[in-house]
Amino acid sequence: MDSPVVPALVPQTARLPDDETLDRLSHDLGYGPGFAVLENCPASDLAERLYREARELLPEFQPAGIGRGQDNTVVSQIRRDQTFWLDGTTEPQLEFLSLLEALRLELNRRLFLGIFDFESHYACYKPGAFYKRHFDSFRGAKNRVLSVVTWLNPDWKPGDGGELRIWPENQDALDIAPTFARTIVFLSEEMEHEVLVTHKPRFSIASWFRVRAAKVKTPGVLPSSIAGSFRSGPS
Repeated sequence: MDSPVVPALVPQTARLPDDETLDRLSHDLGYGPGFAVLENCPASDLAERLYREARELLPEFQPAGIGRGQDNTVVSQIRRDQTFWLDGTTEPQLEFLSLLEALRLELNRRLFLGIFDFESHYACYKPGAFYKRHFDSFRGAKNRVLSVVTWLNPDWKPGDGGELRIWPENQDALDIAPTFARTIVFLSEEMEHEVLVTHKPRFSIASWFRVRAAKVKTPGVLPSSIAGSFRSGPS
């Protein structure tokens, strides 16, 4: 089965980052390296409630697979995380999804992305789990445009593992620690990445902003035609 797509939600209790942070996010996605790291996003109280819910729901998590729909297959040599899809039926989920909706509207306003909806799931990497190097979307897939990963790990320390390793264009690989209430946003088709082996339970929320396939005239709208023109500088 395809993963559920969360319908557009009216922002309610969402607390977006400040304008300076949103300016940096928009610049880094449109003109810069294609990714941005946001601290204290979501706010710590919401991150704590999401963390508690993820731990409570852990018995319902399912092994994550590779591919979508009928092509989804569990391949433990590639990834060993477990996931649980968010549907907005609990207060923490609804508040988090409302934050994503507010961010969707803000990025559409600033970057004219045409993002239509999004989807999110909890993820748990148990000790020894990893996710090998991959892209979240292939050129021409015409769906996922931006990837958003939010980490929910209190007291994460160097040596705990589980870093997100990314390969920005024309840069060496970067390792980003999955610390509490930290979020990374990156271009789904452009940013190759992997999750390094974790040495203790690692919780996160993975989300993807999507465009309607019918609106896409050429493969890879954001990375190829929008982001590429942004990076060459404003007209």
